[in-house]
Amino acid sequence: MNSHIILPSSIFPQVLYMALLYKSDNCLIDIHEHYIKQDIRNRYYIYSANGKLMLSVPVIKTNGNHTQTKDICISYAQAWQNLHNRALCSAYNHSPFFEYYIDDFRAFFEERHGNLIEMNQKMLNILIKLIGIKTKPAYTQAFQKEHDNMSDFRIYNFINPSVRKEIFPRYIQVFEPKYQFIGNLSILDVLFNLGPETLSYLNSIKIDF
Repeated sequence: MNSHIILPSSIFPQVLYMALLYKSDNCLIDIHEHYIKQDIRNRYYIYSANGKLMLSVPVIKTNGNHTQTKDICISYAQAWQNLHNRALCSAYNHSPFFEYYIDDFRAFFEERHGNLIEMNQKMLNILIKLIGIKTKPAYTQAFQKEHDNMSDFRIYNFINPSVRKEIFPRYIQVFEPKYQFIGNLSILDVLFNLGPETLSYLNSIKIDF
């Protein structure tokens, strides 16, 4: 894999996304692409008592379908932050490292962010610090269709990656006895269940593209 990569912006990125970031020498995040709906840019997946659960941040496209990701605003018409906070607490309050990390995310849900990129960038910085990832992503200054010498993951399907399921090694999940192991959820699932071992887990993922 090319160790220089370009990724889309993402809220609470999935495991594969964070593994790519961790294994890269240089990472660029595109904030000038046209916003792609129903994707990791504003949604993430956790392991709830009812199985895989999608949580979505409601957004406003200021320029319709041609809105760049950097211009996507967040809608606060509904109390989605309370919903997400309750969902995380319900899903992970019995996980080994829930109490250790939850305050970082609870504070995050109490803030109002100007736009999606600002929110995603702040959360990614928090995750990078908590996990101990050394790679610090940079952000695009303008849109480029192609980036020389970089592996492009901007339109990659992180939700259903075209890679073998076995690249996501099993770890103990709270509701695994009920639904079996579910890989490639939000990195939150690994963090709450493995804590300081999250970095080692990302290192163990064999990425084969």
